[in-house]
Amino acid sequence: MGFKTCDIAIVDKANTGRPGAESQCVVHSIYTTQMRPGSRSPGRAGTLELAFETKLLRAICESEAHAKHDLGAQVAEVLKHRLADLRAASSPKDLVAGNPRELGGSGSQRQMVVDVCDGHRIVLCANHPKNPMTTGGDLDWSRVSRVKILRIDKDDA
Repeated sequence: MGFKTCDIAIVDKANTGRPGAESQCVVHSIYTTQMRPGSRSPGRAGTLELAFETKLLRAICESEAHAKHDLGAQVAEVLKHRLADLRAASSPKDLVAGNPRELGGSGSQRQMVVDVCDGHRIVLCANHPKNPMTTGGDLDWSRVSRVKILRIDKDDA
């Protein structure tokens, strides 16, 4: 089964604020991706699918201007690279940069943290309807292909 190519646009609809004026669509980015025929979500086979806990977090991760405003230029630049690493990985276990490591939690609720810079870090979790588990009852990060970014925080410890 082959792939078909499709263009994806990330768009926000903004009201101009003038009575009777039409809303305007603002295109944030356009990219070309591949989809399996009959599939519902775009993406590349074998790479991590990212979701976000909040719309604000999605905006920070998808807009360099938002990231620079909220996190500063240096953190935004490294964040861009960490997100690219996540998108290119087959599973969180494939990550090398950012000292990826597990946080506390039990079973399928375990979280992983990836350092950005200046004490900032990405906190994520597996995001499958039924997360893959080892025979010992732990989350099997090597079989995770969907993650949710929960937050970007500053580790003050």
